[in-house]
Amino acid sequence: MTKDTDPDATAGAGGNQTAGKDSPMAVALEHAIRRWSAEEENARRVSQRANTLVTLIVALLGLGLFRIGSEGTSLRLGPAWLAVTVRACMTVGLGLVGWSLVVVLQASPGAFPTFLFRKAGEADEPMASSHLAWPENLGTESNLWAEMSAEEARAIATSRTAKAAHELYALNHEKDTYVVNGQALLLWAGLFLGVALTLSF
Repeated sequence: MTKDTDPDATAGAGGNQTAGKDSPMAVALEHAIRRWSAEEENARRVSQRANTLVTLIVALLGLGLFRIGSEGTSLRLGPAWLAVTVRACMTVGLGLVGWSLVVVLQASPGAFPTFLFRKAGEADEPMASSHLAWPENLGTESNLWAEMSAEEARAIATSRTAKAAHELYALNHEKDTYVVNGQALLLWAGLFLGVALTLSF
């Protein structure tokens, strides 16, 4: 003898599972996770741009210093105004290159300006991922887990993930600004160095 199954009850149970997965809180959590993943990719790209720019800046500094040394003899043989103009342009150009290096390094973790001027015993700034940690009152030994519903836990996870993603966005925006400013300084440096090299020939 088979036991009859209530279709309405089965449908209701399935509907509750579906509602749990498609609840507004679940959708919000999925969105926060997607935003965090997107900002992680943005952070990787900004870091790559900063590292590439630092390599270029160091190469330009080395080339500029080499040119200053190699052009010293030939400039002494030319007009005085030419030597003054070339050296002024080289000095300004290399100064801008050095300035761009300082600016771009601020987009990198552990940049030397921050490191040099950090007070003794001062802790590093918390990373965006620190917001993903559960509240301190929800440790592994806490009894609050037994009293918490899945929806309440999902709400906490959503809030903390969204906050971490927003913090990472702010950090990425700040670092990207440093990189863009460094690029602008490097363009001006290239202009002055280009003038100096053109006049020295």
